[in-house]
Amino acid sequence: MKAMNFYVLRGGYCDDDKEFELYIDEVPDVEDAPQCPTCGGTVGMIPYADPVVGVLQAGRKCYDLTKQLGGDVMLSERCRETFEREGLSGMNCFQRVKIRRVKGPMRARGCGEYLLARVSFGAKVDRVRSVLRTSTGVQCPDCGYAGIIEGYDRVAVDVDSWSGQDFFKLHGLPGPIMVSERAKQVCDRYGLSICKLIPAEEYGNSYYPKFGS
Repeated sequence: MKAMNFYVLRGGYCDDDKEFELYIDEVPDVEDAPQCPTCGGTVGMIPYADPVVGVLQAGRKCYDLTKQLGGDVMLSERCRETFEREGLSGMNCFQRVKIRRVKGPMRARGCGEYLLARVSFGAKVDRVRSVLRTSTGVQCPDCGYAGIIEGYDRVAVDVDSWSGQDFFKLHGLPGPIMVSERAKQVCDRYGLSICKLIPAEEYGNSYYPKFGS
């Protein structure tokens, strides 16, 4: 079986070391955040009011695709149209973004139109290959929650559980936004700029490093 390549979409500081981030003015209490029906853990973010209003921090470039602090994806209108035309899947709940002002040398008009989108769960994390460390080994059978995530060496997807979505989150490791090889190829072909895209095998994190390690 051919090995499948996946990537992790990052935001904040991009490949040019400049910040690209939408700082949202307010997150109203529209409704309770979605919860897992089995363990009661939070499995998503509270929705924003529409349109989403905020200040865009931008360096010398406005990117077509980036991850937001809360785990949403921000994408340009051009990017959304391209993904729709190419049949890329995994994003939903698109909301218009109203850029109140831009901090940095860019101007709001020069950055064009943007949207925020939610990303669905589309696979399970491979705990063993990821070297995923959590505070408990007991997993929720539905959402994969196993306590506080202490760290992981890489992000490995349980390919047998993958739904085939091009953008997706992982049960058991909900932080990273995963991107398929097909989606990367579409971005490359159409010249869509991505804030930062890291091969999943190279993406690790240690939230609670051990003393002396």
